[in-house]
Amino acid sequence: MTAKTEFPINGLNLIAPPHELREGQVIKSQNMIPSFGKIEKVKGTTKYNGTTLGTKPVTWEYRYYGRRADNTEIKKIFCYYDGAIYVGDDVTGAMTSVASGFTKGTYPLSEVMQVSGNAVLYFFNDGEDVPYTYNGNDGNVWEKSSTTLKPVMGVSWLDRLWVFEKNSSILLYSKTLYPEDFTDSTDAGEIQVGISKKEIITGLVRYQDTLFIFTDRRIYNIEGRTPSTFQLREVHASLGCSSKLSIVNLEDSFVFLGSDHELYKSSGYESNTVNITQEIMFSNLINPNKANLVVCGYHKHFLRVSYEPFSQEVTNTYNSWEIVANMLDPNERGLPKWGQTNGANISCYSVWDRFGDRNYLVTGRSDTGLLMYHERTNNWDGRAIEVILRTRDIVFSLAENARIKDIYIHGKTNGVNTFELRTYLDGRTGTNSSNDFTQEGEVYHFGAINIPNQVRFGERIIPGIDYSKGQSISFEIYNNSVDKVMELYSFTFNAYVREKKLGQKVAG
Repeated sequence: MTAKTEFPINGLNLIAPPHELREGQVIKSQNMIPSFGKIEKVKGTTKYNGTTLGTKPVTWEYRYYGRRADNTEIKKIFCYYDGAIYVGDDVTGAMTSVASGFTKGTYPLSEVMQVSGNAVLYFFNDGEDVPYTYNGNDGNVWEKSSTTLKPVMGVSWLDRLWVFEKNSSILLYSKTLYPEDFTDSTDAGEIQVGISKKEIITGLVRYQDTLFIFTDRRIYNIEGRTPSTFQLREVHASLGCSSKLSIVNLEDSFVFLGSDHELYKSSGYESNTVNITQEIMFSNLINPNKANLVVCGYHKHFLRVSYEPFSQEVTNTYNSWEIVANMLDPNERGLPKWGQTNGANISCYSVWDRFGDRNYLVTGRSDTGLLMYHERTNNWDGRAIEVILRTRDIVFSLAENARIKDIYIHGKTNGVNTFELRTYLDGRTGTNSSNDFTQEGEVYHFGAINIPNQVRFGERIIPGIDYSKGQSISFEIYNNSVDKVMELYSFTFNAYVREKKLGQKVAG
């Protein structure tokens, strides 16, 4: 008798055949995220604003932190919904419009810059309107910028504001300490980016005191510290960025969605720019027509990437899936151990981590006008979080069958819970076929597993004889109940290697 243990903790692999995955990799990980020796069900969400703003998405939110001259602290939450900026009340959750008349259907970005002792928040409405600013005043008053430019986004660097407009290859920088003055002939200026004007700027990021510029085809940075020494240097000659919303800083690198619709991590050189979604082929998961709306967030060392899937239902055309990975726990190839979430419907991320905020993650909903706190419940705003985890096909031998004697599941849950275990023999998928080789007896649902009320569980399952013999086996855990918590560590099973497989059917 042979004992085998599978630790399903090495993340998704959607590229290799299921029977050729490396140990611990899985072929499905919905609402289960691996991290440091376990795979854990995601935490849920609760509403910030109890009353929705409407049926459209919240496309921008920002937690503003400022300090007055008397050293008192200011914190506000602003969001953008359907052409207006709203401020939220942290106690009641009420949302109040404080600036309106903006172009609708946009995905804004923002930047904070120190101006005359104030932390001034600049709001850039996707290249459709001139910027607006908020300076920390008690009345939540936003001022229209004096510039006539309509930037897509902006970044503060070297005491200047750097911006670009829609469908432009020109990078503009302001006068030092005057972020709304782009016309001063002695200090402000512009830089032509790219080999030709057909190359369009798609994003900016400041990383380790260097400004990087993304176009739809390449990556550049600015060398020099003054206008007379500013020079454009090519960083990557064959890779650009396809979503400004995807650009996010990590501790040791930055991440962005490449022009090929894969995610990349880089420290600023072509040699260390790595495709981090090569094992899941992210370009196959997303709706290519909505790649510009792929958005990234970074919270507690977890990289989160929200997207509209390729197979999105016609009635649900919004970001409804995420891929998530702990960037401190890579696999043996140095790549993230990805899991997926479904149900939070995220259009933008915001991390609250100052002035008494305890490192909260708050997101805007992509399907309705709500802000959502994360990690405060075990449900999606009261709805059950559907869990599906399926392991790789664990192969015994290509020449012989094995008879599964018993199966043990090791993990942890909250109290007495019921989960469903499914096993798939010989790589069966559960779909019958009318081809020459029929697929009969491919799936057996063991049904409800009553997990006892204890800190850890090790449940023994004895499969029926008709569902225990094959050349490979895959395990799947399923649950769709409210208020459930689960960690999984391993599947252990005992098997007898038997005679050669002679028939086409399971146990044949």
